[in-house]
Amino acid sequence: MIATMRPTGDSLQLSRRAFLLATAAVCTHTGLRSEAAPGASHATGAASPTPAGDMVPAVWRSDKRLTAFRKRVLSFDPGRANTGWLDVLVAQGAARCGVKLKDQALLRWATAWADHHLAVPIGGKRDSHVGMLDAGTSSRGMYLNAYCGDWGAPLVLTPLQLQKAHPAYLDAIRNTADHIMDKAVRLPDGAICHTAGLGVWVDTLYYTASVLAHAYAATGTTRYAEEAVQQCLLHAKHLRDEQTGLFYHDVDLKTGARTRNFWARGNGWIIMALVDTLGLVPRETKGYEQTLSIYRAQVAGLLKFQHESGLWRIVPEEPCAHLETSGTTMILCGLVAGLAAGWIPESNASAVRRGFEDLITWINGKGQLMGSQHPAGGRGWETHKLAGTGEDSYTMGVFLRLVADMHEAKLLK
Repeated sequence: MIATMRPTGDSLQLSRRAFLLATAAVCTHTGLRSEAAPGASHATGAASPTPAGDMVPAVWRSDKRLTAFRKRVLSFDPGRANTGWLDVLVAQGAARCGVKLKDQALLRWATAWADHHLAVPIGGKRDSHVGMLDAGTSSRGMYLNAYCGDWGAPLVLTPLQLQKAHPAYLDAIRNTADHIMDKAVRLPDGAICHTAGLGVWVDTLYYTASVLAHAYAATGTTRYAEEAVQQCLLHAKHLRDEQTGLFYHDVDLKTGARTRNFWARGNGWIIMALVDTLGLVPRETKGYEQTLSIYRAQVAGLLKFQHESGLWRIVPEEPCAHLETSGTTMILCGLVAGLAAGWIPESNASAVRRGFEDLITWINGKGQLMGSQHPAGGRGWETHKLAGTGEDSYTMGVFLRLVADMHEAKLLK
């Protein structure tokens, strides 16, 4: 009998990456559209946010892949990016880069997005019949419903407001925060549900605690800060594994049962929410120190599962699970914030640099960051192992945030 050698998990990962980079055209899940012609916007008819002669910040020029990535982001019409949970992160990343990197083109992109959506009244119902706004779904304006994924606009508006006061931005931030405080669907203990009829999910925390923390930064309203911390503690109560410090994807509203596995992107949502809350609310806020302890324990748990390449698997503890870039990008954002604030040891910087160096190898010649896990809904490994990977708008946005934050923390070479 002739012996055959089966490929190892790592060799399969390399083959998977090569395939995704080579087949980007069929793996794109942004839904965003490029501008029809230079100098015009489909959404507003305004001048293009990328005029010739703009100075490109040095960080983007440091690697041709980063140059291509930025160029791709700026090729999209900001009016085609809606306010749903996927596309709003592109605008957030653009605003963050605009402020932290002094990237004027990305700042204009984010501002054009904000002005486009705030030019119409905030709605209670969308002009779309779908349950949530998919990436690139044509929909103008903000929507304040039961679904937490509609609440992300303050993540964009706050950095723009703090840079230059704008009454419409401030009103939208307050309206969103007050909606979360007063109208969100909650469990009896006060934990905010993902939407009506669903329980607590990991990404709920990002679109509640992070949003409220940003709203506090913009308005100084104490109850926003207090609620942000409270939601961190309540989500930990429902979703956190005490032994590892990691978080499960969701908990069943009727049975109280958690998913059986952890999830890289889910832990990414949590860690970004934790650092946003810790970084923006006053340290004397009740529950702050407990939230900080939860963050540090999660960091320790995540680092134990980091692959030698620098990435994380979609299900970190599952050896046969594939590596992916979306959860990795989020987790790195959480680590960078902790390093910058002094919450975690400086020795963790090597894990961040290793992860970032591998991430940029997933950017192809068109500037697409591949290897992102396409959204797959609830439950755990049983569902998500079947989901496709490729390019996603939400990962594009989080990567913008990562570049800005790494630059500010002096973690980029």
